[in-house]
Amino acid sequence: MFAWDDLKLLSLVDGARSLKGLGETLNVDPTTVSRRMSSLESSLGLSLFRRSHGAVGLTEEGRQLLPHVLRMEHAGAAIGRVAGNLRDAPGGVVRISAPPTISRHVLAPRLGDLFQRSPKVSVDLEMQPANVGVETWEADIAVRVGPLNDISDRLLIRKLGTIDYAVFASDKDTGSSGWIAYSEQYAHLPEAKWVEQALKGQRPALRSNDPELLAIASAAGAGKSVLPVSLGSRHPGLRQTGEVVFNREVWSLRNKETGEFSSIALAYEWLLGVFAQPL
Repeated sequence: MFAWDDLKLLSLVDGARSLKGLGETLNVDPTTVSRRMSSLESSLGLSLFRRSHGAVGLTEEGRQLLPHVLRMEHAGAAIGRVAGNLRDAPGGVVRISAPPTISRHVLAPRLGDLFQRSPKVSVDLEMQPANVGVETWEADIAVRVGPLNDISDRLLIRKLGTIDYAVFASDKDTGSSGWIAYSEQYAHLPEAKWVEQALKGQRPALRSNDPELLAIASAAGAGKSVLPVSLGSRHPGLRQTGEVVFNREVWSLRNKETGEFSSIALAYEWLLGVFAQPL
């Protein structure tokens, strides 16, 4: 048998790198830390820690155990969050991850509705261009655009709706301007492919990885761009030059363990309502 709390030493050692630093993290003296390290090694019958002149690190055996310890910590965090939501519902902090354009132009303008209906709920809205882990509790709710590749039966997955894209140009544009495009590392995205087809091998005046920057440049007369309608229609100095050219699916992901009566569930229902309305 071994003390579960002592397993945390495996995940803390790399960050602390010294007995003194580890002791400060745990709010105990270095002697106590060293005793707990030795106790864990003795109980498991393994050499887990490297010690040298006050510095500490993990042995190869310690590194092989580390991923299992991290999973235990994620599970412990999940238990704490679920218990907190069950205890405090319908209040609590909800962490939502969404791409920057959706965060700015779809979610943020409608957060007031959530707070009016659920005044005890607060939101941490993280603008994440890359996917975050819902299963590992990096976020309580994730909003993603496009196909999902990392789904599992532990997640509640739902199609929220679609984001429309159209061509936008400066409201002073006479129709003679060229194109501005997305950065080449985003060549796989539908909006980037659409612009490349329109360019027909020509070089764009500007490339950028940020739709917000493309909108600003288009409004300033730098060229036409393909933007989410939710962004372009709200941006000063821009006008939509034609019909919607394509749309992309938007999905939500939520961990099943959050329950149906928690603050997360309230925020999730609000999110569904946001996409049920014209964007």
